[in-house]
Amino acid sequence: MQAVKKAPTSITLNATELTLDIGETFDLNSSLPSGEGSYAIYYSSDTPSVASVKKSGGLVTAVAPGTATITATTYNNKTVTCKVTVNAPEPELILGDVNSDGNVNLRDAIEIQKCVLSLISFDENQRKCGDVDKSGSLKLLDSIYVQKYCLRMDIEI
Repeated sequence: MQAVKKAPTSITLNATELTLDIGETFDLNSSLPSGEGSYAIYYSSDTPSVASVKKSGGLVTAVAPGTATITATTYNNKTVTCKVTVNAPEPELILGDVNSDGNVNLRDAIEIQKCVLSLISFDENQRKCGDVDKSGSLKLLDSIYVQKYCLRMDIEI
């Protein structure tokens, strides 16, 4: 004969914090103290647009950048949470496209010139895109390469 288990006094998860990339999944597993049982444990997300979770089973799916809290709840309202952080995807960088409009054009060459002359500043991704000769620093020569590329002067970026 199987012994009757006591109502849960607490609940734990196999993770209290997660960091996922968009599309990744993680199986949250809950556990109860020895001798205690719950016929159902339900999972919910406070921000399903960031991280969704299967109500039964705890499979978390990263949906969009941000944070969400996943809560596991027993039938007698014992709860535990897991903070989920979903990373923003790295932007796709196009060499020469410092203004990130998807095109390498003369506007990019002008922006590189302005940055080299300290009239504007670039963030790290803009610097990577603007360093078309891959020398490790922005120079007016990078702007010239972009201009030649735009004028189709037999140079590849």
